[in-house]
Amino acid sequence: MSIAKRLGHSEFGSRDLYALHLRHYEIPEGAFREITGHFIACLAIDGTEATDDEIKTIALDLFRAGCAYICCWGEECERVNDLIDLEDLAIHPTGPWKISTWQNDVPLSEALWFSINSAWPDPTFIETTHAVVGISFRNPDWSDIISEAFSDPIKFFQHIPKK
Repeated sequence: MSIAKRLGHSEFGSRDLYALHLRHYEIPEGAFREITGHFIACLAIDGTEATDDEIKTIALDLFRAGCAYICCWGEECERVNDLIDLEDLAIHPTGPWKISTWQNDVPLSEALWFSINSAWPDPTFIETTHAVVGISFRNPDWSDIISEAFSDPIKFFQHIPKK
């Protein structure tokens, strides 16, 4: 899939839920054309495979498309997060900045839950952020998890163990 596809909706935050499954570490032009305003992205990415340049390009593509918050998940997601922050700082030295987080110690299902229920962008972007996009890179299993979670989030997240 090279275009973000709307799969569902979350009443909490009134956000539409989209999935984008990519075979490469690059985002095709126009991938987010169906999303209006700003969005939150949850990246399922293997930072041990993606190069610095690929991650920086992904960050720039997300920023240009209207991404206001990025949640990174996967191997070396801390590195991915740091590279995204550096790109944002280079583009917007005085802000407002895109918020980014990383979650390396939880299953993908919890990172997706976080992106829908706990990710809130900088106040500059709150009123115009009405979507969450789960983006998987080069991993069909992650694609399946994102599609299942975003198609019926209430049913899917009932299976996450309570802490």
